[in-house]
Amino acid sequence: MEKPIKIFVEIFRIFYGELFNKKNKFLTRIKRIIARFKVSNILISLIRILNQNKKIDTYPTLYKDLNINEATNKLNQEGIYKEIILPNDKLQEVLNFCENNDFNYNRDPSIKIKFNKRLKQNDLYIMNINNPHQECEAINRIFKDEKIIQIVKNYLGVNPKINSTQIFWSIPCFDQNENPIIPPNNEFGYHYDIDGFKFLKLFFYLTDVIGEDSGYHVFVRKDKKDKNFNERIFRRVSEEIIEEKYKDRLLKVFGKKGTGFFEDTSCYHKGNFPLKERGMLACIYNITDW
Repeated sequence: MEKPIKIFVEIFRIFYGELFNKKNKFLTRIKRIIARFKVSNILISLIRILNQNKKIDTYPTLYKDLNINEATNKLNQEGIYKEIILPNDKLQEVLNFCENNDFNYNRDPSIKIKFNKRLKQNDLYIMNINNPHQECEAINRIFKDEKIIQIVKNYLGVNPKINSTQIFWSIPCFDQNENPIIPPNNEFGYHYDIDGFKFLKLFFYLTDVIGEDSGYHVFVRKDKKDKNFNERIFRRVSEEIIEEKYKDRLLKVFGKKGTGFFEDTSCYHKGNFPLKERGMLACIYNITDW
């Protein structure tokens, strides 16, 4: 009886937590419930048939060696494609933007912090800027690149919508004995995202992520099987379950700053706990803008 009760409690928590989360619009709350379950596949098909998304105005490609067909096939097979490199001049423009703009302190938009003050705090574990593409032309161009948009369109099956972009900077926290402080809300635990009925994300490392202490990203590659009922209910899972069920599908994503990768984050993934700062630039592409 213990397992059915646990599932019932989790289902109740999902519906209650999502439905009354006033941070999201009402339609978004409903979407986040429905998107967990197979019925969402019907809605994806309908959205594709009825799609009236306008084509995104794109820029000439920055990624001369990016193969559109290879990226699309890899995404369809595994849910991730990581052979993207940001040109150095655009990377530097993004870093300059970071240095000259305020960040939200632990994601709180009411508290701001200067970039050069980030390593002088006691309780800062993450800082971010929402929708920097609206202020930084380089970021806008990075995510509206003609090759990038074509790959996203191929994967989603519609002209994509850019829901949001973000710069986030993870900062390692330590107590007075130099022991790592784990942030709240299971910040670095395995989970999957519910950012739409079907969506795709593009990430770029803004710092070198080349060692076990660097806060590297870990992804559970998808296979032909769909999520089972338990996986649709339990969005967060333990390290033990991942090691037991998905060990042969784990992919660690390392790379120097400027390394980029597409990822369908409706698959399980996590950011590893960083023992040194890690910066990332991200964009969410979606089939709807709500």
